[in-house]
Parts: sequence; structure tokens; C-alpha cells
Amino acid sequence: MRRALLAVFAFALGLGGAVAAAQLTDAAGAVRQGDVLGTIDLERYCRDLYGERAIPLLSRPVADGWQCAWRPNGIFDVEPIDIDDLCRLQYGDPSFAVSTDPTWPYSWECRYGTSG
Repeated sequence: MRRALLAVFAFALGLGGAVAAAQLTDAAGAVRQGDVLGTIDLERYCRDLYGERAIPLLSRPVADGWQCAWRPNGIFDVEPIDIDDLCRLQYGDPSFAVSTDPTWPYSWECRYGTSG
């Protein structure tokens, strides 16, 4: 009987510890306004919007110089990339884009929340 009670106590203690650890992880892992979600995937964005053969094109060597390029019906076409829209599609809403260096095209990152 004593062994059974000890086993139940050990199980309850272990279960309580697991629940407490899960709660701490949830609290520590909560995403807050401005937290970095990750980098951007320009190729995926262009393909998703304009088809499998669409590609990102850097028209100016600055952060906001990106465009999607594709050939609908054999005619070359380009559209500027809305990096905020890209972040929302890639990471979900709410998210927004931040360039850590406006003079560097590869400085974009997506962050959680709303801009401004």
C-alpha cells in the first residue's frame, strides 16, 4: 500500500511540474509587439501572386527597390513588392515589415504587431 501511495504521489508531483513548466513556456514564449518573426521570402511571394515563373527583381539597390517580374502572355511585366503585405502573407496578421538599413536591399525583417 505504501508503495502505491508513493507512486501516486510521484505521478502527481511529476504532472504538476509538467503543467507548471508548460505555463512558464507559454508565458515566456508569448510574442509581443515588435518582436522579430523572421526574414522575408521574396521568391515565394512573387510566385504566389504572379505564377510559378515570377521572380523577385531588384530595380534599385535600396531596401524598397524590389519588384516582382513575370511574363504574362509573353509580355514582360513588373509590380513593386509591398513588403508589409509579404509579411502578412508569410507570417499571418498582425505583422509588418521593417528595414534595418534602407540603403541595403537585404535588410528586411518581419515583426509581430502593427506598424506605427
